[in-house]
Parts: sequence; structure tokens; C-alpha cells
Amino acid sequence: MDMTEAKVSIQLAKIKALSEETRLRIIEMLANERLCACDILTSLEINQSTLSYHMKLLTASGLVEAERDGKWMHYSLNKGKLDELRDYLDFISTPGNRTVVERSSHCNSKKSEFQNKGGNFKMKSF
Repeated sequence: MDMTEAKVSIQLAKIKALSEETRLRIIEMLANERLCACDILTSLEINQSTLSYHMKLLTASGLVEAERDGKWMHYSLNKGKLDELRDYLDFISTPGNRTVVERSSHCNSKKSEFQNKGGNFKMKSF
């Protein structure tokens, strides 16, 4: 999988769209069926402008598709785009698929000094 900057930006837009509780709840609802905006409004107990804001982000990311039916919008989950995101996350979390980082000699020498003193690298707790 080629991870050009444009492809990373596309996946980042999806991740950002999913980074808010209301939008995640909308995705969960749409996973079951196509829904009218009026049903989403009732289920989430939010106002029209708030729903419009969230749906704009979700549709812009490609995760949700919108279709006008009279005065109401109907929304459905774009499972293909969700699968693309899942594949991307799988790709970047699989060893060997990551970008190879060329380490500077300074970092390598510090790591060797630390290991020669019997040290181990540990995560810091905050």
C-alpha cells in the first residue's frame, strides 16, 4: 500500500470525522440502516443546525452518503470508505509496513551507551 501524502490526508479526514462522540453515535446508527435526518434528530435529541454540522463533516470525509428526499435528507454509511480506513489502520500498525527511519549516528551511540550500562528503554508514566 503506497502511503502518499494525499492518501494519508484522506484517512486523516476520516479519523477526524470519527473523533467526536455524537458523530460516532451517528455512525453506529447508520451501520444498521439508512436513516432520515428527522430520525437521527429524534434519537440524539439535538437541533437541526447541530446535526447539519456533524453530517457535513461525516459526508465530507466520505464515511456517510447523503440523498435528498423531498424536504428531508437521508443518510447511509459508506461501508467501503470505512473498510478503507480499517485497512489503513491495519497497514500502519503492522510491523514492516512502516516508513523506515534512518537513525543518526548520535542516536545510535546514545542507545548503545545506555544498553552497555545495562539499561532498558521503558515508557514513562505521567
